[in-house]
Amino acid sequence: MALNNPDILYPLLDQLSQKVRYLNHRISYAIDDARRLVDVAVDQTNQATFETNYVANIKDEDAEKIDYWDNETTSMRNKLNRLLQGIEATHNRLNGIRRACNQSAQHWNKEHDIAVAWLRRAKNRLATAINNLNIAISSLQAAEARLNRAQSALSSCQNSYRTDSNGRRIYNDCSGHQREVANARHQVSIAQDEVRRWELEKREAEVEVAAAEARVRRCEEALSLIRQATDMNAVSINIILDADNFCRRGLEEVRSAGEIISRTKELNAQQDALVQENKAHLATAQNFSSDASTSFARASSLSADVQSYGSRAGEEIDRKVDLLKEFGFTPGNL
Repeated sequence: MALNNPDILYPLLDQLSQKVRYLNHRISYAIDDARRLVDVAVDQTNQATFETNYVANIKDEDAEKIDYWDNETTSMRNKLNRLLQGIEATHNRLNGIRRACNQSAQHWNKEHDIAVAWLRRAKNRLATAINNLNIAISSLQAAEARLNRAQSALSSCQNSYRTDSNGRRIYNDCSGHQREVANARHQVSIAQDEVRRWELEKREAEVEVAAAEARVRRCEEALSLIRQATDMNAVSINIILDADNFCRRGLEEVRSAGEIISRTKELNAQQDALVQENKAHLATAQNFSSDASTSFARASSLSADVQSYGSRAGEEIDRKVDLLKEFGFTPGNL
């Protein structure tokens, strides 16, 4: 049959009209799917951009924190090193003070021994003076007693007399008693001199004992001060040693912190490399997304044209079918 045969043309036009509509629907669905894909790509690109920028900001903040703590660690290390130098100098001075205390202790121990020996001699001198003074006092008392007896005998002799046949008084010869009195007075004078000598010796011995005791006390006070200084110096040395240990532990902690900061720097550098890589990928994705959007826009425009042409073609086919219907050609009576 020829294609201008209405019996053939009507079904063909009807099928063609349906295919045109179906094609327009397929194109519309494809454009919608492409639009959704482009929107998803744009959203994913925007999300990736946000996440990349967020990670980059965190990386920059971390870098600032790392630089801050790196500077703080360096400053702390320098401070601890200076403090260790000061501690070492102080330790040396304290060791010098300890040696000086030991030398002073040796000196004052010798001085104390000398003072104790001097005090012992002074006390012996005082004891001797007291003993001799007591002896001298006893001797003086004995001499005074002899003088009293001699004077009594002389007085008795001088007061005694006898009378002769003429009644005249004849006094006794008292020259012997007088010599006894003179001798007794001389012995008293000697005893008094001896008492005065031993009293002077006693006073001088007491002064010497007081001086020796004062010297012993000064030596003991000096030794006490030296012991206190030695104890304080020992405490100071212990404090310095504790400070030295503290500083060295601090340096070890700072060293560990420095290692952590170095590793953190490496990780931050790796993170920066990843960020740069992500930015490069993101730029590529943005280019692809932009190209896809551009391509979609062109495809959408072409699709609109195709749909427009399809719609007009469908309308033209429908018009032809309507003309056939006007002439009485329908699928039922063909």
